[in-house]
Amino acid sequence: MARSGAITLCLLSLAAVAMAGDRIDGEWIDGAGLRAYREFLDSQELGSRRAGDGGLPAASRYLAVELRRMGYVGGGPNGSFFLPVTAEFLRPGAACLVSLIHPTGSTALPPGTGFAPFRFSGTGDAEGPLVIVTGSPAPTDDRLAGSVVLIPVGEVEEEILVARAAEAAAAGAVAVLFVGDPRERMLDRAVLADGRILTGEARDRGTVIDFRLAGSNEWRTLSLPDLAEIRFGAVPGIPAQFRESIKPKTTLGVPVSAVSRAAIGRWLSRPLKDVLGEAEAGGGMLRPKDASIRVRIMFTSTKRDLRNVIGRLPGSGLGAAGRTAVLATRYDTRGSQNASAACGLAVAGAIARGSRPACGTLILFYVAGEGGELGRGGLTAGKPPLHGIIGWVPIASGGAELRTTCEDALGLYRRLAEDPGLSSSRDPGADAAESPDRPEPPAAPEKPEPSLQSARLARLSRRLEDAGTLITKALKAAPDDAELLLEQGRIRLAGGDFGGAEAAAARLARISDGKDGRADLLRSEMALARGNSLASGEALERAVQAGLPEAMILRAWQRDWFAGGGAMFAARDLEAAIRRAPESTPYGALARGMFAYMNAENARAIALLTLALKRDPTLTLANYYRARARLTEPSDTDGAIADCNRALALGLDEPDLYFDRGMAHLLKRDFDPSIRDFKEFARRAPNTPNTANAVYNIACAKALMGESDQALIYLDRALAAGFTAFDHAREDPDLESIRGDPRFERILASTESE
Repeated sequence: MARSGAITLCLLSLAAVAMAGDRIDGEWIDGAGLRAYREFLDSQELGSRRAGDGGLPAASRYLAVELRRMGYVGGGPNGSFFLPVTAEFLRPGAACLVSLIHPTGSTALPPGTGFAPFRFSGTGDAEGPLVIVTGSPAPTDDRLAGSVVLIPVGEVEEEILVARAAEAAAAGAVAVLFVGDPRERMLDRAVLADGRILTGEARDRGTVIDFRLAGSNEWRTLSLPDLAEIRFGAVPGIPAQFRESIKPKTTLGVPVSAVSRAAIGRWLSRPLKDVLGEAEAGGGMLRPKDASIRVRIMFTSTKRDLRNVIGRLPGSGLGAAGRTAVLATRYDTRGSQNASAACGLAVAGAIARGSRPACGTLILFYVAGEGGELGRGGLTAGKPPLHGIIGWVPIASGGAELRTTCEDALGLYRRLAEDPGLSSSRDPGADAAESPDRPEPPAAPEKPEPSLQSARLARLSRRLEDAGTLITKALKAAPDDAELLLEQGRIRLAGGDFGGAEAAAARLARISDGKDGRADLLRSEMALARGNSLASGEALERAVQAGLPEAMILRAWQRDWFAGGGAMFAARDLEAAIRRAPESTPYGALARGMFAYMNAENARAIALLTLALKRDPTLTLANYYRARARLTEPSDTDGAIADCNRALALGLDEPDLYFDRGMAHLLKRDFDPSIRDFKEFARRAPNTPNTANAVYNIACAKALMGESDQALIYLDRALAAGFTAFDHAREDPDLESIRGDPRFERILASTESE
């Protein structure tokens, strides 16, 4: 079966398309598109890319939609663009210690500014005499046995540090220290939770950070509480290694930490450069007299769900269908030092526009883990299920000129496709940007409105006479209640009384001076009922500008989340509604539930949407999105069907309800209602991305029912409608009964060859 492409929703900013650029064998890098990708992927709206933060899933959806727009298909399970992976994250524990031992006592270095463990460090408590090693490799005799080795390094790749530490451990060292500033480099920008941006020069004064604002001599001091309000970006003065990081594949058997150059110099009572010079003169090793160190490293561990992104583009060389070339890059970083994700999209677009080489298939693989994993396929549990790989082309900007990065990767890909012996093994990396979570607005007390809800429910159930009676009675008690007047206008509109609806809108405008948005919201619905979508959109926009949360939610729902940046703008609408409506209110819970669903936080979405329905059972959008969330694994098919039924019974005009209900019935093996729902979806929503999936699912149902001829007919229709997940069809257990039929492979092959 094929799941709905809309079940996991995508943030999109449609890149501008330039019709000029440098060509390589018929392909060209779109400079304007590259700038647009870079601008969006570095935008404040995406925020942090740390696992658990909103920026990572938002970026993954953007990448998936852009790849779909270029003509790529999902290379993950069931044709999805996402490969889920569970990664273990490490954070240094409170018990970590580096203590410099003197003949008269000891000095403990402060965590963060004085020392910081590396993520590949082993755990344990070690103590020994200090040995400074400046050369490489470390001595192979017993001169390092039982010692703590101190190694001066510059800014080098993690793999090199691992190798140097492993050398020392193999020579008998009980712990390894690398000399260098253990803190993140100072930034020139801080973005606060309230949206303010400070740019300029940063100065660390221990417990405070000073920012000199760009273009002036004014200094702004940020205290530790202020630092907690920084939304994203590495925080100046906070050590990189003391933040959470993904556990690497290689973990050493000895404690390994960075230590401050200044702290070591003070402890040795002379400049460190003099000590290192003495070590160099002594053959690359020095054992200071009466110098010993204790190192204790412990970690706390948590597991979090990530997802890599994978898109597949079939090539033109059918005779080499088993040969796959992979472009790999990372998307969990942002900022001036890394634009790899933007470069990956630019290269993918160039290849999609140009002549496709005979490598069979191109895979574009975005890694959510560390940059050093690129050449090996990303995190172990999240590697793409590929066969016949002829080579990887890692893409990493690393601060280089972006056009050059793209052209180099495109050229290497072309050469790789022509000569499988060419491949790249370099594993580029980059700094990650992080931020604290943005705080939720305070909750407001609940305001139950049973009369209003009863009137809404009667209207939605088409019991208009009952609805009119209820709302009239409620208005007698509160004649100027805006929500009651809005509902009165909707009841009149539902009965075709446009004059009465306009009278309600005019009264709404009078009592609020036209400032609360409800009059415009009602007029938007009136224009839509008349078939004037342009006027409806303009009125809805005015309601949104007035700050009405319901209007923001409706506009988010009405947007096409798969085209033209719709999902990105929908996310902005929902965020605006969240700021306006506390979680304790019906629309506050609904907006948060929709936003959680958009970011694939399905358990949280279900809880919030359930809360919204508890506050107001008439919120059909809550039923709609809860049904979608309930279809995730482990799926709650009965709950999804009940939600779809409820939303349809209350008149929600959303074709996807039929697709979702059909999927739930198919998962339950209730084939007849499943087929009816998929047919109804295809009738109501022809020529959409999910039309082909609906027809394919009918083929699956027919195959499971033993109706082989019908299953093959619908499979052929699905491919004609645009279904392209051929590999999935060849492995789908639902089609097992027809896979041996010679017509099955002929149907797939005829479409693949087009």
